[in-house]
Amino acid sequence: MLLRRHEGTEGRSTTIRIGINLTTVWIERGHLRRESALLEESQKSLESIFTQSSPPDFIDCFLNTVPLCIGYRGLTRHLAGDHVAAEADYRDAIVRLRSLDRNHAIENFSRFLADLLTAQGDVEGANAALFEAEEAATGLQQLDLVHAIYLSKAKALLRVRDRGETEGTHREIDHLLRQSMSYASEMGLYRLKAEGLTLSAAAWFERGDLKQARRDAMESLSIATYHGMILRKLSAMTILGRIFTQSGQIDAGASLFKEAQRAGQRIGYHRLVQSAFIAKNA
Repeated sequence: MLLRRHEGTEGRSTTIRIGINLTTVWIERGHLRRESALLEESQKSLESIFTQSSPPDFIDCFLNTVPLCIGYRGLTRHLAGDHVAAEADYRDAIVRLRSLDRNHAIENFSRFLADLLTAQGDVEGANAALFEAEEAATGLQQLDLVHAIYLSKAKALLRVRDRGETEGTHREIDHLLRQSMSYASEMGLYRLKAEGLTLSAAAWFERGDLKQARRDAMESLSIATYHGMILRKLSAMTILGRIFTQSGQIDAGASLFKEAQRAGQRIGYHRLVQSAFIAKNA
């Protein structure tokens, strides 16, 4: 395993920190099972080192790194469809990070928690998590975080359609997505742009504008494919499958659902597998 490449406390803790920094990259590229196992191992290794030897510099490493292991483990569980365990990990990580004033990480995990609660239909809980994400982002002067929050807000507002959308909701969703995608294009943030386009496709689909929905979904799929963003690619394929099906292109839609499900099962992206199954059988 990765953690055994360096011997000794300093080497192991350094390796763990490097691994944590690369976690989101590997998750985005579809290595969910690998990262879940590595995060579990990282936390256990840190706790083992902590009980055996606790020099001051390592205590700081321990306190700051363990919450990240827990939070990103929550993300892998979230994507794998284990929502109960994921929510517990997110909340545990956020509580630990509050005492450390790690606002960047608090913003990340609060936003992930909001996305999970939105998918479960807990709009009130999602809004509370988004409020904490915004509070954490205040003063960080990192606009990429602000625009990532905008996308999570748009997701929560899209969920409102189950309670009866209004024209005002449409306008707010459009405003949030336009701001985020414009910023993403300007700054070359392809992950943010791909996610924004997929959400935009979903919004147009719900309003019945299949032409615009297809255009946005195709662009998202193109960006995600080119940059090797497996999770974004599969999400774009799923909404595109719905668009094709609704447009009467049943075979094309079924083919996309089948491909997305197979890929999702292969990498452990069970949240996507479930979504594709529901869409295919709607």
